[in-house]
Amino acid sequence: MLRRQAGLSQEQLARALDQRARVGPPEEYRVVDGTLISRWERACVRAGRRWRPTRHYLLLLIDLFATQLTYESAQSWAGQAGYALAAKELERWFTPSVQAPPGRMALVAEKSHAHRTPAHNLPASLSSFVGRRSELALLVDLVTHTRLVTIVGEGGVGKTHLALAVGHTLLEMQTSLSGHLPFVDGIWFAPLAGVEMTDSATLVNQLVYAVASVFSLPFQQMNSTPLAVLIDFLRSKRLLLILDNFEHLLGGAPFVLDLLANAPSVSILVTSRAPLDCQAEQLLVLQGLPVPADGEVDALDFASIQLFVERARQQDPYFAVDRQTLREISELAALVHGNPLAMELAARWIRHLSIAELTTAFRHEDGILLSTRQQDVPLRHRSMGAVFETSWRLLSLEAQQALAKLTVFRGAFSRQAALTVTQDSVDQLQELVNHSLLHIAQESAGRKRYVLHELLRQYAALKLAAFNEMQPGVQVEIRRRHSNYYLGLAAKHVDALYSRNMNLAADEMQAEIDNIRAAWEWALQERSISMLTQAIAGLQAFYHVRSLYQEGEAVFARAATVLATTAPPSSAVVGVILELQLARAFFLNLLHRYTDAAEVTQQVLTTCTEQNFTALTAAAQVEWGVAISLQGVHNVALQQLERAAQSAHQLDLPQVEARALHAMFRCLVPMGEIERANSVLERTLRLYQRTGNRLGESFVLRSLGYVAHFQNEDEKALHCWEQAVSIYQELGDQPRLLSIYQHLGDAYAALGDLGRAYRYYDAAYTSREEVHDPRHAAHTADGFARLLIRLGRCVQARQLSQQALAELRPLGDRVGVIEALCTLGTAELQMGNTAAALACHQEALELSRVSGAPIYEGSILFGIGCALAAMGRCDEALDLYRQALNSRHTHSQQSLSIPLSIAVKSEMAAVYLSQGRNVDAWTLIQDVLPSLNPSTFAKLRDPLRVYFICYQVLQANHVADAGCYLTDAYTHLQAQAHTLENEPLRASFRQNVAVNQWIERAYQQQTD
Repeated sequence: MLRRQAGLSQEQLARALDQRARVGPPEEYRVVDGTLISRWERACVRAGRRWRPTRHYLLLLIDLFATQLTYESAQSWAGQAGYALAAKELERWFTPSVQAPPGRMALVAEKSHAHRTPAHNLPASLSSFVGRRSELALLVDLVTHTRLVTIVGEGGVGKTHLALAVGHTLLEMQTSLSGHLPFVDGIWFAPLAGVEMTDSATLVNQLVYAVASVFSLPFQQMNSTPLAVLIDFLRSKRLLLILDNFEHLLGGAPFVLDLLANAPSVSILVTSRAPLDCQAEQLLVLQGLPVPADGEVDALDFASIQLFVERARQQDPYFAVDRQTLREISELAALVHGNPLAMELAARWIRHLSIAELTTAFRHEDGILLSTRQQDVPLRHRSMGAVFETSWRLLSLEAQQALAKLTVFRGAFSRQAALTVTQDSVDQLQELVNHSLLHIAQESAGRKRYVLHELLRQYAALKLAAFNEMQPGVQVEIRRRHSNYYLGLAAKHVDALYSRNMNLAADEMQAEIDNIRAAWEWALQERSISMLTQAIAGLQAFYHVRSLYQEGEAVFARAATVLATTAPPSSAVVGVILELQLARAFFLNLLHRYTDAAEVTQQVLTTCTEQNFTALTAAAQVEWGVAISLQGVHNVALQQLERAAQSAHQLDLPQVEARALHAMFRCLVPMGEIERANSVLERTLRLYQRTGNRLGESFVLRSLGYVAHFQNEDEKALHCWEQAVSIYQELGDQPRLLSIYQHLGDAYAALGDLGRAYRYYDAAYTSREEVHDPRHAAHTADGFARLLIRLGRCVQARQLSQQALAELRPLGDRVGVIEALCTLGTAELQMGNTAAALACHQEALELSRVSGAPIYEGSILFGIGCALAAMGRCDEALDLYRQALNSRHTHSQQSLSIPLSIAVKSEMAAVYLSQGRNVDAWTLIQDVLPSLNPSTFAKLRDPLRVYFICYQVLQANHVADAGCYLTDAYTHLQAQAHTLENEPLRASFRQNVAVNQWIERAYQQQTD
């Protein structure tokens, strides 16, 4: 790798790129960090997106690694990233060995585009693809021109194999000069064999989750169904989705049609034993492989014969083919109607039986099936059953039992799972593999796992039922072991899911999710309280870290309801129901359904009190406190959370204690108890560090940064947020990493680096949908609006703050609404809409008082005063400014009161000046001037305005050093403008912000 050859770490490369990018075109600048470098290097796929550098950054990379590249290798490297570079773009570094002829560059560009291999999750094929060339070509053409194609055929006919071949062929087309792939967002394989058929509403959600897991798509939205979230994700995508094994889910056909109707560039390829039966569907009916007729001379040219011979030679490399052998294979192929699975199963026995013996055995089993089963069973299905019966009889008894027991699995499964659940040996598994009754599949992540063909699983399930008739309880015992294994797996991953191994643990659980769901459902049906209890925490953690909030809420809500209505009442049953309700409340809070969460937890608290469940009481108090704190009921919430933290500490429940303490900070800050908020956050951080909860650490570091920023300690805030960034990079948690960009923007804005602040906020706002959190999206819009006001883009700022308000009000986020109202009021004031500005701040003031959030009152009163002053209502403005001073001194501490005090006194002085009361203005400014120094500049609300007002007052009172303050203001103005590399943005900052115009004009006059 070029980076490693150059001896650079990912962070060092990011810094080197940043240095080069800063001297380039400002509009090309992007925020680059070590995580992004990692994603470029791994062409990392997240939610269907392929990460790659922009063209500008690709050229910067070539500049960095020029000594390690040649002209040709640089062109190839660019092509892999999807770019065609002209010779003149590379001539500063290289001289091409062969000059490209005129007109060649268009061809190079087309070839380069073809090299853009899309994202995919297609499993690697471990066996060759034989025959079906005409069907393959037809399907490749169909899926590129028809949006819904269904491959229909009997079990074992090769539908899945053909569908995967279509996907791999489309990928390979990328290397063709003439190949234009319409699926630039990838080709995605969604196996559905593990999805259980249920009622229509549940089935749709099951299908949604099965498809969404392919893209690692989270479900956090409050007011959207899982289907709506998936559709919204797919709406702008151009991809091919392969839905495999749909035959048992035909009731889900409307789901497929919904995807097609709402995602116009998505195409779907379905494999099923029956059509979906809809007008949009293009069918391809797949028959068995062609079989030679009697006496056919060129039998070896037929795919069915080629498949048998190839698979037979895998068993016996010396397997010879003569005319007699070909006649026997042809007879065998005709007997099974060319069914590929049947041919493969037969070939696996070639070391033990001759072809003639195999044919005789198949005919015998077919006769038995004909005499013992219904006469209307199709001939093809009966012949496949005969093949299975023959294969079954040729197995050892131990292998038969192992195969029957393996039918309990859904989808792919690991060797460890197979051995634990069946309690058989590797020898039996290997025997099944050797005879093609069990396959080893290699997933795109590199894991090798066992797969049991769905048709064989159904046949073998009948054998398990037969074993159960002979030995009652066998079937239940296998299901019990299966559930115990997978629910135990969930329990085992609880700590790892929050540790530095979060992604590894989550990936392991994701790979097993079909079996985990089946295990949970069986335990619920059997009312196995112990199994359910052990799995709750693990499932909750998995759904949390993977942001599958809606599925988590639905799973736990249904389980609680089922147990409450069907299980015999007992202390254990009541306990697990309460745990399930608390897990549900946890996700209700994450989904911003605070009223529902509060209602659920109040019911839990009532029962806990009656039953004396002390540990559950503490957990319930936490979730109730979180719910009502996020609705702005801070006093009541704080009391609940304090009791919960104390109880959890006494009961040695560190995770519950940490969650309670962290939630307390959200109450303490609006109430003005900043030091106490810092104290509880420090305690929370220590608890999470002690328990190894890295995700929890990151949450607390973000909160510590927020408090520091609130106290105008932005260097400290930046340090906290950068620590959180490091954790997200360590965990590979891209959505949460993106979510912290807005905080970094806040810090840099406060520190005067407006250019970097804008880049972070621009990145945060652009990627806000990738975070999938409506509350985060709204706060990002509001924060960006505040920054845009400083940059003179008030129209855009007003739009963003209005958008934030529209999103925050339904969430019940009172503090967020207060902040957004103040932002909107400031934007309106800067645009001269004084009445609108006054109304916004008055609404914010009323809301702060009913929400018990006095910390905001001083700032809001200040905003009202500014609006009144702008309206010429000077006496009223002065009265509001005095109230602002008194409010902040009453409810806060020095670190917060000083910046507001300076701003308020400055604006009061400006009002006095407008009234001709120069001496009164001078008296006020004398309190302000001692606080104006480099260390406090960044902490001021609007430092340039404060400095300019001081200059005006001093000049009006004929103070000799008035010009010094104007010079300081001008110097700071130029320093901030210099950070804005984007020329239109810099021009807006200097020309559209009134005080900045005044400073430049006055400074020019002073120096002339």
